[in-house]
Amino acid sequence: MRCEKGQILPFVVIALTVLIIMVALVIDGAMIMSHRRSAQAAADAAALAGAEFLCSGLDTYNIAAAEAEARNYVTLNNAAVVEPISFPDANTIHVETSYESVPFFSRIFNQTSLTASAMAEARCSPAS
Repeated sequence: MRCEKGQILPFVVIALTVLIIMVALVIDGAMIMSHRRSAQAAADAAALAGAEFLCSGLDTYNIAAAEAEARNYVTLNNAAVVEPISFPDANTIHVETSYESVPFFSRIFNQTSLTASAMAEARCSPAS
């Protein structure tokens, strides 16, 4: 009878390698999805806050105050504004945000940061 010791060892090594790679993808993927949600929350809040300033008075739109308030809300939500905040109409504000983070496992592949971005648009219109 031949010695059959160690036959399972190559399979275990390959399986562990695949398992570690999958865990790394799940952890970094979950982190980027969470940060994407944070970027979207910042964009939504900023657009709504800016639209509130566009609605004050309805005859004159305060674009400077709307932009300042939108930037303030993005900062409060720990995100960054992707330049510029735009106003497609006199009563519409468009905000794009990004959220940058340091990956956990992706650094192995020389990926030093992960960026999640989102955009939101809000409009002020008179009730009729």
